Amino acid sequence: MTLGASKFHQVLAEYFHPKAPTSELVNWGIINNRILSELSYQYLHTNEPNQVRNLLCNPMFIDSCIKIGMFNNIFEDLNFAIEKVKLKTLFRLETQFMVV
Repeated sequence: MTLGASKFHQVLAEYFHPKAPTSELVNWGIINNRILSELSYQYLHTNEPNQVRNLLCNPMFIDSCIKIGMFNNIFEDLNFAIEKVKLKTLFRLETQFMVV
């Protein structure tokens, strides 16, 4: 992927990333499926592996995806992320997820 394409995906990821107006906390429960799917897709196509990990291992993000029927999407995104060479060392799935 070219640097320009990566930057394009980064800009889109930032656009889709929900920002709470008064705090750093995001109310993932009010986010629709388009935003959730675009957000993960755009982050997966950036050169920012930490942002990908932070999103895909965020329990609130996972919970919101499950609640709106995007359970399979989470696993597809995780598999895609792990297959990318840059992300293999960042994902230690057994230590990233919290059981609720």
